[in-house]
Amino acid sequence: MIPTLIELLINTATFLLAVFGCLIIGALTLNNPPLSDPPGFFVRLRTYLTTNSAETKPNHPFPELELPRVAIAPGLLLTRIELTVDILDWEIVEVDARNFELHAVVETSLFRFKDDVFVKLNPTPAGTEMHIRASSRVGRGDFGANTRHILDLLTMLRRQV
Repeated sequence: MIPTLIELLINTATFLLAVFGCLIIGALTLNNPPLSDPPGFFVRLRTYLTTNSAETKPNHPFPELELPRVAIAPGLLLTRIELTVDILDWEIVEVDARNFELHAVVETSLFRFKDDVFVKLNPTPAGTEMHIRASSRVGRGDFGANTRHILDLLTMLRRQV
């Protein structure tokens, strides 16, 4: 029996949805974002599928993106961040030592997209605040990749400090 055009369209659409679903699951698995952490799975999933950036800031709803504060002078911290970025095998685009800023590029593992990571260090009486922003150049959702970039940077940096 020859399939009708409608059956072919339904089968093709089903196949494409399955492939798309596998790609989403694959990307989320590779990026390993903290899906079950507060504020909850569905809020996080919606965020990872609809936003293409992540940043540290005060009172962030995602606890891991709360603005980091460290008791290290910004100049020394910037040097350690440069070392950390090198260890992570990210490309350093620019370092502005005078303003305590760094721009790096990360290549994603699944689709080889390039994401930008910007670090701005603000000196405070107690040390330094680390404003970090990671953003994708392509797409509307990052599948948690930019959160992963920030977490990788902070985790590796803690090992260096």
